Amino acid sequence: MLEALVHRKHDRVRLQSGPMAPHLVAFADTLADEGYASRIVRRYVFAADAFGRWLDRPGLKVHDVDAGTLARYVEGLGRVRCGTRPCGRQPDAASGIRKLLDLLRQRGIVSPPGREDLPSDGDRWLATFEHHLDRVAGLSLGTRSIYARYARALVTARFGAEVPDWSILSADDVAA
Repeated sequence: MLEALVHRKHDRVRLQSGPMAPHLVAFADTLADEGYASRIVRRYVFAADAFGRWLDRPGLKVHDVDAGTLARYVEGLGRVRCGTRPCGRQPDAASGIRKLLDLLRQRGIVSPPGREDLPSDGDRWLATFEHHLDRVAGLSLGTRSIYARYARALVTARFGAEVPDWSILSADDVAA
């Protein structure tokens, strides 16, 4: 599979020698089976390789990977300036990293998600709210991010880490 995706020999050699090498073919096959375009599979494979090489620097191993490790990696990459996105976009080196973690979990290479990796009820509600703002209300990215920031502040201030009980939410809570 890698030969069909990566035409330059030195790129193939690099991919086959990195810490993620034993997993890249399965990752590429999984993405292709899910219908991803070959250019996207290629981008995700190179991103997985970059992530594996980043893991080697602090002395982590593939089996140590969790959602927190991914978050630190993506955060460290920063954002790429993009005229259509005021906050920029994630660099290509972050592409598909979450799908890679899913594959590693399915294959038993890393631990299944712990409680801290799972989204809270508040996070799921906020994701649904942001989807509504985008798809139903049709708001621009800037407006959605402002609304989402206020909604997150409301959920955090009113419920903290507790499971949100929407029945106790009052107009005063929203106004505050």
